[in-house]
Amino acid sequence: MVALVFQNIGARVKEGEMVKIPKTSLILICSCMIMFLSGCRSKSETIAPLKNDSTVINHEEHSTDTEMMAQVNGKVINKSQVEHEKSRLIQQVGQQFTAEQLAQADTMLQNQALDNLIIKELLVQTIETKNITAEPATIDVQFNEIKNQFPSPEDYQNELQKSGMTEDDLRQEIASNIRIETLLEGLYTTLEPVTDKELQDYYQENIDMFKQPEQVRASHILVAFSEEDTPETKTQKRATIDALKKKIDEGADFATVAQENSDCPSKEKGGDLGFFDRERMVKPFADVAFALTPGQVSDIVETQFGYHIIKMVEKQEPRTVPLEEVSERLTGYIDNQRKQKIVQEYITKLRAEATIEYAHKQETAPVSETAPSSETAPVSDDTNPID
Repeated sequence: MVALVFQNIGARVKEGEMVKIPKTSLILICSCMIMFLSGCRSKSETIAPLKNDSTVINHEEHSTDTEMMAQVNGKVINKSQVEHEKSRLIQQVGQQFTAEQLAQADTMLQNQALDNLIIKELLVQTIETKNITAEPATIDVQFNEIKNQFPSPEDYQNELQKSGMTEDDLRQEIASNIRIETLLEGLYTTLEPVTDKELQDYYQENIDMFKQPEQVRASHILVAFSEEDTPETKTQKRATIDALKKKIDEGADFATVAQENSDCPSKEKGGDLGFFDRERMVKPFADVAFALTPGQVSDIVETQFGYHIIKMVEKQEPRTVPLEEVSERLTGYIDNQRKQKIVQEYITKLRAEATIEYAHKQETAPVSETAPSSETAPVSDDTNPID
């Protein structure tokens, strides 16, 4: 279940600064379960909680951190909790969108944050009723895994403080997630393994999902800049990338220069970004990468992320990915979809049985109509099992 949750959140995100990778965050780590559960919505379901399980409570217009936003069977969810959860959502998606797009989606994010907390509270109340426990050894393992994700103990402590959590809070959150995982695992006992026929049928019925556009494999070196950089700083960084390009032109190994100088996480692999299509990268980068021939190194390319030197490694023509190449991932995908459907139905049942009261009316704009979009930093679509 742990693997399933993390796969559903971010395993499809590929390396490279154009496909942004959020910094390690305790908020993100501790809330991964809710991201899985929120993913169980049907596409027609709105951000706002269902009308037939809600009662609106009159409240003063001016809010405080302790203001009640909702009650779940009498348990209060306050404004501070909602804001904290909204911050986590912004950390999850914020690097994919501009500040303006996030501002336009503020109501959607607020409603999603509240709904996430309601779902989790329903599940927490259920595990308490069922007396589901978490083994201390399992908590220790996951706690250490999280702690070891940080570059240093100081980084871990800083993030802990920034997240407003103590180590006890973190352990309690881990224990809660483990207990919820145990609860959900119990729902899957009737699931049958995915059969070869189901794989074949799904592949044939959704053949367009397995069509890949032209792709290239490229490496790059990035000297990053930001909007806050002064013209003088940008000039210095341009001089840095020019000097690196000169070294490469004079015969220096591209991968070595990337490892020693690039500001992109891909430097650990010598700048290798793997295969990508045009839509995965920002346009100035993609235009140059796809115009190169294998082995060719570009001139300096400027994007909103900084200055790049790109080396095209290999080109792959458009193709339909054969079933045998994706069978393992497709099996996991179908199994995941089944589990999401089961959890969705279970949460719908919990909602119907619960008394959920809201302090304010919830807007009902569908996610698909309100979520910000980004042409500059697309990530893999979770609906496509080959990404």
